[in-house]
Amino acid sequence: MLTDQQAIIACKTDGKFLVLAGAGSGKTYTLTQRIITLIQEGIQPETITAVSFTKKASNEIKDRTLNFFPAAQGVKFGTFHSLCLKILKYYPAQLIELQLISDEEFIILDEKDRATLINRFVEQSRPGVYDPQLLERVVNFLNKWGRKLDFPTVESSNDPEVFRIWWKIQQEKVKLNYVDFDDILKYTFLLLN
Repeated sequence: MLTDQQAIIACKTDGKFLVLAGAGSGKTYTLTQRIITLIQEGIQPETITAVSFTKKASNEIKDRTLNFFPAAQGVKFGTFHSLCLKILKYYPAQLIELQLISDEEFIILDEKDRATLINRFVEQSRPGVYDPQLLERVVNFLNKWGRKLDFPTVESSNDPEVFRIWWKIQQEKVKLNYVDFDDILKYTFLLLN
């Protein structure tokens, strides 16, 4: 049984909804019911996309929806990263034009390889000197700007040394055709704008 707030989300067929709630609050059930309602109202399953933050949640929404309502076959289920990755793979020429990648077959850079790349450029900036504070500043800078929807400038960085290292890392990623997890979201935003 849906609560009043859940029923509003599940029964409306116009517009988009963002459902934010704690564990065990009925998010998956609400989204499942909304998908079923949309299809029952004549919306083609292929035009519906259900997006969640985690693969586990996405699979749960998919499994429940298809178990309750097999006619939902064709609905696209995924995480924000998986949806954005599909968009990026569909438009590689535009990414090349924006100078974000160098070749249509880009490579997803995992966290381990990203750390190796960062360490290499931090070490190159001060040969023979290990500086954990510099490494921490670079990692913090990358994390901060990786989640923003634009790119830093020397002025916005407030740390020219860290900015230079970031710039070298960015150039290397383009040259080697790497895209990291933060890039997947940022590049999709840039592409769609």
